[in-house]
Order: sequence, then structure tokens, then C-alpha cells
Amino acid sequence: MMPWHKERGAVLLVVLVALALLAALAGAVTRMSRSEISGLQAERAQFQRENLLHSALTKLQVDLENTTALPRDGTPTRWALPGGTVEIQVQAANGLINPNTAREPLILAVLIALQASPAQAARLASAIMAARAGQTEAAFRSLSEVALLFVDDPALWQRLRPYLTLLGKTRTLDPTTAPRVLRTAAPVANPAGIDFYNTGQTNGRDGYFEVSLRIVDPAAKETDHANPLLRASVLLDAQGVLHFITLDWPISDLPISEGS
Repeated sequence: MMPWHKERGAVLLVVLVALALLAALAGAVTRMSRSEISGLQAERAQFQRENLLHSALTKLQVDLENTTALPRDGTPTRWALPGGTVEIQVQAANGLINPNTAREPLILAVLIALQASPAQAARLASAIMAARAGQTEAAFRSLSEVALLFVDDPALWQRLRPYLTLLGKTRTLDPTTAPRVLRTAAPVANPAGIDFYNTGQTNGRDGYFEVSLRIVDPAAKETDHANPLLRASVLLDAQGVLHFITLDWPISDLPISEGS
């Protein structure tokens, strides 16, 4: 028979092993629970983000049909929607520069307004016109192709990029929708200068638009600029149907605001 003190030691060892196993199991359960909670929170945030985006795009279509409901010159507008607040910028394409169709004096004027030297502006405007020479269709299929002409002028490209579009066939600017820097720098449109395909801009409602939409973080400073949730080139046709021509989804880590 095992001496009592040895038997007591064996029982104590078994108890200690059992407690260690229970502690390890509890730790595993705790870690699993935290992981599951984190996953659920991520899924909930994604669900809220998708709902917020759907609400914003629905409101975009409604407000675009109303010619006075939404600025079309790139002025930011904030919407408080179920699930959060979004900031949207809508820019009518006929207020922007189309490198496929814009006249050379317009391109020159805009480049100089964006702090290009006269020689620099002349060189780049000539390069754009040379790329278009002899082309029966659009010379530039994406703005990344235009960017290749600015490899030696990256800072100027960053200033110019927000004012470019490949939508429509505008040759000059519509003064009612052009951003301020373009209105003050360039000659304005005449009736022959706006030539859109698929829509004639006849009723002031339908047309092409560049759209940028981002979630507003209430905790961020006004000077903080997060990546947009969505960038899109769209066409609102004469029947009020919104068509997405291009769609870009930059990564955004902004949280959904609660209780908005």
C-alpha cells in the first residue's frame, strides 16, 4: 500500500495538472471568443458600409435628377444617412478638361494656371496634341496614359489630375459647372464647344459626371482627408437612369459612425 504522504502528493499532482488543463482550455476559449467577436465586428462594419453606400447611391440618382439639389462643380456636400455621414463631390464633365478633345489654348491656359512655366505648359500641351494627331478615336483610353506624358513633371500632374475627365467630347468649358480655378484660367464654352455623345445636355439634368464619395469620421479633424469609399464616372440619361461607366473602390479604414 502507498504511504499516505505519497498518495496525497499524487492526488495533489493530479489536481494541479487538471487545473493547468482547465486554465489552458479557458485561455483557448477566451482567445477563440475574442477572435469570433472581432470577426463579427468586422462583418457588422462591412454590412453598415454597404448599406451606407447603397443609401448614398440611391440619393445620388434622385438628387442628380433635380438640377438644384446638388452642386455640380465639385463643391463637397454632406449627407447624414442611416448608418453614418458621407461627403459627396459631383463634378459635371462639361466643366472639366478632356485631353482627347480639348483645344490646345485651353490646355495651355489651365497648365499655366496650375503653376506650370510657359515653356513647360507649351511642351506638355504639344505632347498631348501630338498623341492625338491622326487619331480617329480617343487617343487616351485612361488617365494613366495621360500621366505618362508627365513623368518628368509629377507635381504638376498631381495638380492637374482632379480637373481631367475622359467623359464626353467637350472642347471648351461650361462656366456654370467648371471649378473656380478653371473658370478664372480658361476661355468659357460657346454653344458649339460642348459636344456630348449619348446625351445632348438639352434639359440641364442629364449628362456625364465624375463622383467622389467618402465616409466622414466625426472624430477626425476637418483637415484630415481619407481615401474615398468610391470614385465613379457616371451617366444620367434623359430618362433619369444612372449608368456607371467606371467604378473605383479605394481602400478606406474610416469607421462607421454610430447613431447618425
